[in-house]
Amino acid sequence: MKNFALICLLGIVPSSCIAQLTVQQKVQDFRVLVGHYNKYYAPYEWKKQLFNFDALLISPWLDRVAKTTSDLDFYELCVEYVASLNDTHDSFGMPSDFVARLGFTTDLYDNKLLVDSINRTLIPLAQYPIVNGDELVSIDGVPVEQLLNDFSKYGRQGNPRSTRRLTAARLTIRPQSVMPHAADVGDTALV
Repeated sequence: MKNFALICLLGIVPSSCIAQLTVQQKVQDFRVLVGHYNKYYAPYEWKKQLFNFDALLISPWLDRVAKTTSDLDFYELCVEYVASLNDTHDSFGMPSDFVARLGFTTDLYDNKLLVDSINRTLIPLAQYPIVNGDELVSIDGVPVEQLLNDFSKYGRQGNPRSTRRLTAARLTIRPQSVMPHAADVGDTALV
């Protein structure tokens, strides 16, 4: 009976170890992130002048960190912080191999979001008559222009056009490593 009780206890312990970060842990992790920029980010002054973003002014960020209600929300905030630098060389990533895919890719052509490749294994032509060159207008009722604006933090590049093009790709292929809430999508999407 003692062996059974010990095995049951060991079975309970791992689930209790899986928990959300505490506010103190999030604050400390965020301070470490900012500390790296304080010590190693050479264009700090230039970015401050060019984009009016002071990467070391963290009190508003710490207030927001304290208000996050989940680890993923905290990681979203970290993504936003790093994206505020508008630097193609910097991004915030997390260890995840989850990717949500719609089965096709898009890119901007003459400022329209057009389908430019389709995985026919996932999207058979007989069932889904989508073809290359079709315009993507909305996903789940949200206009693509709004999605491009909302998701720009996931693909921040050195200039607005490059940011929009990378963001266009992120609308239909969402890697959780750079988009913390990618796993929150449903099983289907209306496009």
